[in-house]
Amino acid sequence: MHKVFFNKGYVEFRAQFPAGSKVWPALWLISESLVWPPEMDMWEYFGYRPDQGYDVMENALAVNSTVDWYGGHISNFNSTYNNGAWHVYGFQWTTTDMMWTVDGVETTHVNINDLSGADQAKWPNENMYFVLNNGIRSASPDQSNWPNYVVIDYVALYQPGGGSVINPNSWYNVINKTSGMCVDDSGGSTSNGTPLIQWPCGNQLYNQEWQFRAAASGGYYAAFSRHATVLVWDDSGAGTNNGNPIVLWTYGGGKTNQEWKPISLGNGLWQFQNLASGLCLDNGGTTTQGQQFIQWACDSNNTNQQFSLTTEP
Repeated sequence: MHKVFFNKGYVEFRAQFPAGSKVWPALWLISESLVWPPEMDMWEYFGYRPDQGYDVMENALAVNSTVDWYGGHISNFNSTYNNGAWHVYGFQWTTTDMMWTVDGVETTHVNINDLSGADQAKWPNENMYFVLNNGIRSASPDQSNWPNYVVIDYVALYQPGGGSVINPNSWYNVINKTSGMCVDDSGGSTSNGTPLIQWPCGNQLYNQEWQFRAAASGGYYAAFSRHATVLVWDDSGAGTNNGNPIVLWTYGGGKTNQEWKPISLGNGLWQFQNLASGLCLDNGGTTTQGQQFIQWACDSNNTNQQFSLTTEP
């Protein structure tokens, strides 16, 4: 509590929740000013709640003292998702929208226009801090296992800065600084082994749009093609050498050569480091269109490895 606060952005937790009728864990936000409301219940689980029943996850926003909650409840949550399994719980907060996701899939969405007229003016625009707790609902029927825990692998916070935010629910053009060209699925192919190349950026070309979804390893992401929907960036053959080519390959889930860590360099620039090799995505230092991307020893000052992101509708 009171360690980290932010005003808008995207936050995700890789976590395991407890189960049982008395458990009441929550990952939530409250005002840094310590004035209530607002309150954002990013992920609040009720083993039992009289008005909702058993096994309910809440995604909700409160902006007024009469506690008119906006958002929703996910019934049969443990039955559907298995609380004890690792999941990536996401929450996005902008000037107009809030969105909740499990493993990159949207569960709840609130738009400012969903609020009553008076409440729209109370849409949160202030620093909010994290509260992570595991509570007990003593009045609930006793069907819980003791002790029980909320286990958190990591908390990642992404905030607007330099014009770029990596959000696993958005599609991006990924633009190399050396060449000014976009990362491209060569020829719009849907085949395994297709080279990942640089090409002049077009207008809403799906073979140049990428979505970064949480991978099996904490803090790493798989870069999915919008055109070839099951293909991702792949360190070919899980090579560990400088110069090894980057291709597109069907996502295998847990293959470390398909997992990339986005590293913020500031000023809206990013570097992408491969988990299997520890090397970074690199354009080889050329401005030639069609050049295949490779991996190379990471150097944050090397423009061949610097990329900006622009969101696509």
